[in-house]
Amino acid sequence: MSLAVRFDDIRKDFGPVRVLHGVSFDLAPGRIYGLLGENGAGKSTLMKILAGYETATEGTVLIDGHARQFDGSRDAEAAGIVLIHQEFNLAEHLTIAQNMYLGHEKRKGLFVDDTAMRSEAKRYLEQVGLHRHPDTKVRDLIVAEKQMVEIAKALSRRARLRLHCWKTGRFRSLPSDRKLHLRWQRRRAHRARARGTRPMADSGSETRCRVYSPARSSSCAPGRGFRSGLSLRSIPVP
Repeated sequence: MSLAVRFDDIRKDFGPVRVLHGVSFDLAPGRIYGLLGENGAGKSTLMKILAGYETATEGTVLIDGHARQFDGSRDAEAAGIVLIHQEFNLAEHLTIAQNMYLGHEKRKGLFVDDTAMRSEAKRYLEQVGLHRHPDTKVRDLIVAEKQMVEIAKALSRRARLRLHCWKTGRFRSLPSDRKLHLRWQRRRAHRARARGTRPMADSGSETRCRVYSPARSSSCAPGRGFRSGLSLRSIPVP
């Protein structure tokens, strides 16, 4: 079951600089929302407040009608809210499975249950369409594959609300040409390694934050503007 979220007059200051200027809007269950705005408009900051990484200077966040102020990201995850960061939050020297369960390791008695983590990681990787072995080192993945690992990691937390914050250039391809896109990026990475250089990551001039709530809905609200220079748009989950 997904969550209903309301931001009520959220303000955020970093020292003398005010980043969020009284943001108020609702996120209904069963919709995909896109939060748009220029660089520095406060999109990532607002998502970090919802996910427990930042605390609002003023205002209230309501989850299913109840005011909440999370003590940290783990507290938010316990409520079913997971943030997929714009910058990767992965340990390059660890495997995909180890990254997915880092800090949430499955145990068998006193020992870490690598077999169970590997098996579950494989299932979540299949859900996002990444055909890589769970024992693959993250440093051997291309940029698009690392992003898919981040999404699989969020799925493994059984999130009721997923927050995606990324550059628009990171996912240029549609699902229909995902394999072709990944093949092209692998070829580019291989050529870069052959030259003794590192492949450049895809980048975009605009950053978007996407809020995904798993349940269905049939209504569609128009975009709305806010004093912070943010714009919210939504569509029903297909």
